[in-house]
Amino acid sequence: RALCTLRYCRDGLVWRKLGTDAANELLAARFPHYLYDSPSRDVRLHGVPMERVTCLYRPRQRLAQLLINGGGDAMEDKLCRLLALLAAAGADLECVGITGSLLIGAQRPDSDFDLVIYDDEAFFQVRQAVVNLLASGRLQALGYALWRESYERRGCALDYADYMRHEQRKFNKAVFEGTKFDI
Repeated sequence: RALCTLRYCRDGLVWRKLGTDAANELLAARFPHYLYDSPSRDVRLHGVPMERVTCLYRPRQRLAQLLINGGGDAMEDKLCRLLALLAAAGADLECVGITGSLLIGAQRPDSDFDLVIYDDEAFFQVRQAVVNLLASGRLQALGYALWRESYERRGCALDYADYMRHEQRKFNKAVFEGTKFDI
């Protein structure tokens, strides 16, 4: 099985983002063959049998395509500007990919950017670039509403103050031109 997480489903012609509970309910009700009880992890996971995989979305290839062809809409254009800023600040974009809605072309004006970094050294370069760009004012820190939304979405066991203490020290979230991004 290809272990995965169901995040988007088609609702007519539009992609709809699903929360974890909604995804689990949908799979249980309509597609139970995509639920997998992992004996090694002792947990129920989303898992597609390999013979049913019909398409692979590759975060690095999608990002490379955007950088070569430029953006096709306002969100893709903004992502390209963010990546140019990160590269100018010393980040190695060869090790970066895009996930979430932009990976599958389901972005909306209120989407965020989810960057995945495939190399430890490159991750630290990108994170240092974020630190430097925050200090220079080229990026903005998340405000209360965005931090609160992030906390609520996680549903973690930490209280908000502890969550904030751990999250803010990581410098893996910021805002660029009004759009939140995560690394």
